[in-house]
Amino acid sequence: MMIEPHECPCGGGEFSQCCQPIIAGSQQATTPEQLMRARYSGYATGAIEFLGKSTHSKSRKQFDAEEAERWSEDSRWLGLTILSSDSSLADRGHVNFEARY
Repeated sequence: MMIEPHECPCGGGEFSQCCQPIIAGSQQATTPEQLMRARYSGYATGAIEFLGKSTHSKSRKQFDAEEAERWSEDSRWLGLTILSSDSSLADRGHVNFEARY
């Protein structure tokens, strides 16, 4: 069950202006950091379909939607801190983060 909080779980501001458009598919993540934030918010809000779709194609067969949904619902999502982010390459990037749950 997806919930829609006022404040974005990733800590980036108002949910409707931050991760919600990416999760809903009305906007694409343009940086690795945006995608990381949206995936964290996806877990925090129970957006399991988005998590499956945004899993890299090489790992998608291993994604277990039922397990992800259980983990999403059973966890208490406390926050996300981006420690560093590099998107200097056109086809890949790197994000160091701390997810608290």
